[in-house]
Amino acid sequence: LLPRWRGAAPVQHALIAGDGETGASVFRLVPELDAGDVFGERRLALNGTETAGELLAALAIDGAGLLHEVVDGIADGTARAVPQIGGPTLAPKLTIADGALDFTEPADRVLARLRGVTPEPGAFTTVDGVRVKVLAGHAASGPPLAPRRIALTDRVVVVGTATDPIALERFSTHFNFEPMVFDARDEAGVPVYHTNVLMCIGTDYAMIGLDMIADEGRRAEIVARLERS
Repeated sequence: LLPRWRGAAPVQHALIAGDGETGASVFRLVPELDAGDVFGERRLALNGTETAGELLAALAIDGAGLLHEVVDGIADGTARAVPQIGGPTLAPKLTIADGALDFTEPADRVLARLRGVTPEPGAFTTVDGVRVKVLAGHAASGPPLAPRRIALTDRVVVVGTATDPIALERFSTHFNFEPMVFDARDEAGVPVYHTNVLMCIGTDYAMIGLDMIADEGRRAEIVARLERS
């Protein structure tokens, strides 16, 4: 909502910043970036679960209705544009680097960035030098973990942050049949393994996002390799 988040990615920046609301504005075009007087706006309260993709889709519908009302008002002479009030903040186009998750930050900030960059440019982290794309996650219950420490709890992959751990619901990386060892172990000292969309402790494994591997034979080969490791 202007003058907050002038630029190419206002919705994404609103989510990343943890704003409590966003919306759509119809404004007069002027030479300065998004600085024109506002004809109308629609406000939308945020519940802390929306992704940028979901929010943009919802605002496209609300914004179309608002635009229709403003155009009708301009046509019949009833539309009035009012100056923007307050200091502006900028919302430049996101880059791939904006998708990097910093698990040394508090959980709410990590999740806010995850939602703000989903689906584009996409959230990611690295594990032992391997880039892992994080598709969905949520705050997890249970004992705290050190920032960036990874564990498998009740068949759910969790990562430590500066506050509460985060459960990774879906994630992926470049396909690789070779298991990789996270810097994490369960309470019995067994290392936690992963290959892309599969997490494994010993012979007990938790499938994550198996819709990404439709070939049952391919899935079985991954599981077999992990069980032998």
